[in-house]
Amino acid sequence: MRYYIFILVICVFSVYFSCNAKRDKKEVVQVEKNIPLNDIQKMSKTRGNLKISKSRIDIGEIKKGKNITHKFILKNIGKENVEITDYRTSCNCTGIDISQKTISPSDSVTVTIIVDTQDKGLGKHNIYTTLATNGQRKYYNLELYFALVN
Repeated sequence: MRYYIFILVICVFSVYFSCNAKRDKKEVVQVEKNIPLNDIQKMSKTRGNLKISKSRIDIGEIKKGKNITHKFILKNIGKENVEITDYRTSCNCTGIDISQKTISPSDSVTVTIIVDTQDKGLGKHNIYTTLATNGQRKYYNLELYFALVN
């Protein structure tokens, strides 16, 4: 019986000390060195600047299975061309169509976002697309908010 009590005490102490040791440790994050710059970082910045009238759109309630299509218009209010170098969407349900990749000063571009809601669950959703440019601002977020209903 004493043997079992002794083993139990040892187990309790080892659990106690191991938990305290984990709290005291600081997380170490290693950073790789000599990572090559991506194409966006290599491109020279221009004096072009895109302006979006509204970057966050609340669509409201949409019936599940219906596609959502919204057009964002971006205007170059700068003095040089702006090039859209890349884009990323928040999910595979989102398609994007960009009318032109290079936007001249005082010219506009239409970015059409199409969301397929077939595989999404009911309720509120936030879909976003990030555009990368070589202009004064490197990144532009275009967001759609909507709620799926039956």
